[in-house]
Parts: sequence; structure tokens; C-alpha cells
Amino acid sequence: MKILPSLSRLMKDGIGEGITHADHPALASQLYASYARAQDVRTLASVVGVESLPEADRRYLDFGDALERRLIHQERHRTLEDGMRIGWEVLRLLPSGDLGRLSEAQLSRHGLAAGGPGGGG
Repeated sequence: MKILPSLSRLMKDGIGEGITHADHPALASQLYASYARAQDVRTLASVVGVESLPEADRRYLDFGDALERRLIHQERHRTLEDGMRIGWEVLRLLPSGDLGRLSEAQLSRHGLAAGGPGGGG
């Protein structure tokens, strides 16, 4: 499934302060970038095998699987708040140092800051 091009078109003009939650654009951008990396890691794993990947790359595989299972392949309508909550939760699978599209305040507020609960690294 090719979801990355669809996501960028859908998100362009319909999110942000005054339209949706103020954190929505940064969260969407981080999820999009992290999922793109997960797709790259999947391609690499198909060549060298998952066992040959460093731990950081395996975390991206777990993230990609969780994002697809919990957010992308939704079986029911969900609220924006539910979708954002799931987005913050799946980002906890990644090292906080890799979440450069989010501000320190956002990382801290959602338990993703280094050393914080679920901070990942």
C-alpha cells in the first residue's frame, strides 16, 4: 500500500491551529517522517534480514507495524483526539533523539522527552 503520497496531499491544508489541534501539524509531520524511515528499513531488511539490522532500525520496524495496525488500518471512525493519542503512543517506540520534528515542550508534554516515561532513549 502506498500511503505516504496520500497522507501528504490530505494533510497539506486541513490541519493546524485554528483548524485542528495546535500539535497536529508537528505530530503528523513526525509520524510521516518516521513512517518513511520505517519503509526504508523494511526494504533494507528484505535484503539483509531483520537479524542483521541494528536495534535502532528494528525499532523502526516495530513502529511501522504499530502505526499501520493501530492508526492507518482503522476499522471504525475515530475522533481527532483518539488518532492523535495513538500517534503519540506509537512514537514512544522510537528513540526521543530521532523525534526532531517535535518541540521539547511537545516531547515533554506527551511523555517522549529523553529520560521521561516512554522517552525511548
